Amino acid sequence: MRAAQRQPDAGVNVGASAGVIDQLLAEPWRYELFQAIRLLSRWLRRYGLSPDTAIRFENSLALSFPASDIERLQLEQGPAGGGAMRLRVRTAVMGLLGVNGTLPLHYTERIAAWEHATRDEGPRAFYDAFSGRQLALFYRAWRKYRVRGGPDEHNRDRFLAQLAAIGGAGWQRAGQGLPDAGLAYESLAYFAAQLRSRVVSAGLIAGVLGEYLQVPVAVEQFAGGWDALGAQDRSRLGEDNCDVGMGATLGERLLRPELGIRIRVGPVTSTVFERFLPGASGARALAALLDRFAIEVPFRELQVILRGDQIDGASLDGTIRLGLDGFLCTRPDRRDRDDVCYLLP
Repeated sequence: MRAAQRQPDAGVNVGASAGVIDQLLAEPWRYELFQAIRLLSRWLRRYGLSPDTAIRFENSLALSFPASDIERLQLEQGPAGGGAMRLRVRTAVMGLLGVNGTLPLHYTERIAAWEHATRDEGPRAFYDAFSGRQLALFYRAWRKYRVRGGPDEHNRDRFLAQLAAIGGAGWQRAGQGLPDAGLAYESLAYFAAQLRSRVVSAGLIAGVLGEYLQVPVAVEQFAGGWDALGAQDRSRLGEDNCDVGMGATLGERLLRPELGIRIRVGPVTSTVFERFLPGASGARALAALLDRFAIEVPFRELQVILRGDQIDGASLDGTIRLGLDGFLCTRPDRRDRDDVCYLLP
């Protein structure tokens, strides 16, 4: 069955196909029906062939208990080697004929006797024209509601798009970055459950940021600041908000530590340190990913810790930056420095 008939049409080289296809064609009984159809469909589309026209389903005439989903798989070419390639899949799990067919068994017996006596497959081909369409539609229904299998034969991963949508991304091709800081499309899908969790703890935020940015991350809570009060919220004599112990305040702002967090990144090397300075790529990605969480944090501080062995004393060569990496050292100092701390946009 392998050598004589496995010669596809022009442009398709079976010998260059994946080993799993060779194994499937040689031993189809080792595969489930829908698994085999999915593999064959992807293989055909790789060479520009439509599975709808290349795959033909046949009824089984066996009356014994089926040992596998696929009774026979045959790859053939048209007459004189000039026709289109065709895959004939004889299935034993469903159809009109056979032990699992919907028609009475005497139909199968009479057609089997006819083929045995005349070598004519015409009667069975007549029933194949009806059952083949049903099996193809049944496979489409199976494929539609099983998104966990990765990319389909069109190389589209519907499950990835759905997970990315949960993570807050719109429709986009896989492998492309997002407009905000270039967050990877696949990363939003990977962290979708954490990003949409109703309970957002400091440990959850630190875990997601640390895994995405590949740096040590810790989150400090209650690191808020002064919250400006609107004119309607301030205490005024003879007006609202003047009840002592209930809502009275003095001044135009309140200290609200519960409204902020401090994200500590590091200790890191000088190269990684540059990524998290204000406006750098790492800082933008961190802020963009933090925006995806299902919480609102008005005050977000980023504190970048530089490793002690990466610190050099300031010199007059013009490379130091005040407030960032400029340190006045009269003697070697190997302490980790956390001087860089700023508010994220």
